[in-house]
This record gives sequence, structure tokens and C-alpha cells, in this order.
Amino acid sequence: MRALAEFAMRGRPFAIGVCVVSAALPPFHWLCTALVSLVVLRKGLREGLLVSIWASLPLLAYLVVYQDIMPIYMLAGGVAIAYVLRTTMSWEVTLALAVSISVVGALIFEYVAADLIAQFVERYLQYQAEVQEKTRELDASAQLVMLTGEQAHDVLFGIIAMGFAVAMIAFLVLARWWQSELYNPGGFGEEFRGIRLSVPLSAILALSLIHIS
Repeated sequence: MRALAEFAMRGRPFAIGVCVVSAALPPFHWLCTALVSLVVLRKGLREGLLVSIWASLPLLAYLVVYQDIMPIYMLAGGVAIAYVLRTTMSWEVTLALAVSISVVGALIFEYVAADLIAQFVERYLQYQAEVQEKTRELDASAQLVMLTGEQAHDVLFGIIAMGFAVAMIAFLVLARWWQSELYNPGGFGEEFRGIRLSVPLSAILALSLIHIS
């Protein structure tokens, strides 16, 4: 991974080439986001946008064919939080933005993939009913907590939102680690150990996670 990041950072054509190839391969969409984030962290927003424009081309094709907006949304979110970290040098602000972007992403996913979410909820409710029936066969007095369709939908929405947040932060952490390995060995460890969340922000993040989960 470090060698790939080093290769991509040899110049714009190399970064574009690696990002376009990884964006064109669905299992490696995440690699494209992490590499573009590295470009933003190291060379700034303008260079990152130039690379991301090229990288977005296969993602747009993926959107047209599979109706999946999330890879290109994750790329845009990755660029945004990488730029914020570069300009503010604050993981607090960056994490808050990542959570906000993830909630919006979950809302978009809920809108564009309503049928898919409905299928997941229906399958869960069927599974829940089967578990309840088997439990009662073993113990007639047993009573499980059953979720309604609306509750199951809310739980799924929370999982999706948290998944987006965790993924974006993970890609940014990987990009930051690459940056440290290539240009400031040992700096990532010191920076990561120095992260401190203020009480107000910690409370806001906790309430956000509770609300969407």
C-alpha cells in the first residue's frame, strides 16, 4: 500500500492513473477515495479536485449502470474532510464534518435505494418472526422484543449512517498515515496520540450516534 501511494504521488499523471484504475474496479473504490484524500492533504484542494474529476468518470459510469451513487458520494466526502483537516489541522472539526456528511449520505441512500431498504426491512421482519416462533417452541413463556417495520427501518438507517462515517474516517486515516510515511515518518503516531475531543463536541457526536442508531 505504501509503495502504491508513493507511486501515485510521483506526479499528477501517476495519481490520475492509479485513481482512475481503482475507481473502475468496484472492490477498490475505497482505494481511489484514500488516494485522492492523500493528494488533497499533501498538495491542496486544487490538485485534489483535478485528480478527483478524472477519478469520478468511472464512478459516474458505475452510477449510470448500477444506480449506485455512494462511491462518488464517498469520493466527494473524502475530498471535503481531507481539505478541512489540511486547513484546520483539527481532528475535532474533521470528525464533526464526517458525521454530518455521513448522515446526509444515509438520507440520499434512503431516497435512491428505497426499494432495497424496504427489502432488507421485510427480510429482517421475516427473520424476526421465525426466531420468535422457534423460541416459543422451546419455551412457550418466552417473549422476545419485536421491532416494528418503522423501528427496523430506523435501525437500518442508523447502521448505514454510521457505516458511512466509519468508512470516510478510515480512508482519511489511511491517507494521513501514507502522508506521514512518505513525508514525515513518525508524525502520524504523534498526531494520532495527540487527538483530544472537547466535551461539547464529544457530546454532540455521542448524541448524533444515539439519534441515528
